[in-house]
Amino acid sequence: MLGTLFSRFTGLRTDAWFGLAVSVLIMIGGLRILNENKNAILGRAPDAATVQQIRAIMLRTPGILGVHDIVVHNYGPGYSVVTLHAEVDGRESVVVAHDAVDSAERALLHEMGVHATIHMDPVAPDDRQNAALQERVSAILHGIDPRIGMHDFRCVSCNGAYKLIFDVAVPYELKYSDAQLRDLIGYRIREIDPSDVAVITVDRV
Repeated sequence: MLGTLFSRFTGLRTDAWFGLAVSVLIMIGGLRILNENKNAILGRAPDAATVQQIRAIMLRTPGILGVHDIVVHNYGPGYSVVTLHAEVDGRESVVVAHDAVDSAERALLHEMGVHATIHMDPVAPDDRQNAALQERVSAILHGIDPRIGMHDFRCVSCNGAYKLIFDVAVPYELKYSDAQLRDLIGYRIREIDPSDVAVITVDRV
């Protein structure tokens, strides 16, 4: 409309330019909407109160020893999906662990109205060597930055040495890059025992 009026009074053919301007405005509006809603679509870390509620429900479920990597996906009003990792006793059968996870999923749906997809992480709660190594690594992480968390820790013994496999949960604002952090943690571990090898996955939270 504006392009037609402008052309009529000026004699210049501007329809194409006005069309291009409208297209740019539509594209900018679409990108703004996508940016505002991308976290809800792709999944985001929930607020502290929601995390505490999910954690409380999980930990009071018999057979669930720990929980981490909680992410909430929103698919419109009244429909949310939570994904998380639940730690279970690695000595138990798969059937027993699966029953515990099923119970937790039902509790989350009943009490919070969220559908849950839970990944089982087997742990060794009574393995003294594993516990000692985990405590050692936790102290190293705390010394680097108290905000760094750890999960999925396990160790594999090989010819008197240990391969330490674990994930670290790191705030986005931490000054180290993922590679720098892996190198630093590995260096601190080898300072204590040069034979130990660390296999580290960095999760930004």
